[in-house]
Amino acid sequence: MNKLKKIIFLLNIFLFFVFSCSSNIIYRSDIYKNRGIILSKNYNVECRKKVVNTARKYIGVRYKYGGSTSKGFDCSGFVYKVYLNACRIKLPRTAHEQAKYVKKTRSPKEGDLVFFKINSFWKIDHVGIYIGDGKFIHASSSKGVTISNLSSPYYKKHLMFFGTVFK
Repeated sequence: MNKLKKIIFLLNIFLFFVFSCSSNIIYRSDIYKNRGIILSKNYNVECRKKVVNTARKYIGVRYKYGGSTSKGFDCSGFVYKVYLNACRIKLPRTAHEQAKYVKKTRSPKEGDLVFFKINSFWKIDHVGIYIGDGKFIHASSSKGVTISNLSSPYYKKHLMFFGTVFK
């Protein structure tokens, strides 16, 4: 009986610490449920700029399949890391899941995401960050983190849509 009480006591302490700690990470569900996290237009503008500036810092980092560190990125790992570092926004880890996560837009702004179907007929498999003037920054499997032009025939052919996590 004493063992059971001890286990229950320790479990209660564990649960207390797990549920009493708050996180500074912002999840999209919090954004769209109007919990007061990203409702200010000033915050959105500031965060968009931080996303683009943070993304630019990684230009030249090599491509690494499954990578999400400055030692090597794949496309979705790059987007994940940039949003997390710039604005503490935690996106899903794959391009396909990130595409489900955003609100589609026809008029992209700096910091919005750009989605492509390149190697797949049925799902999104590439993502980048729109930086304005028809350009985007992404982790290319051949060039690493680089800036590309959406008007190039290759990207124009594979472009699916733009998406935003901002209000």
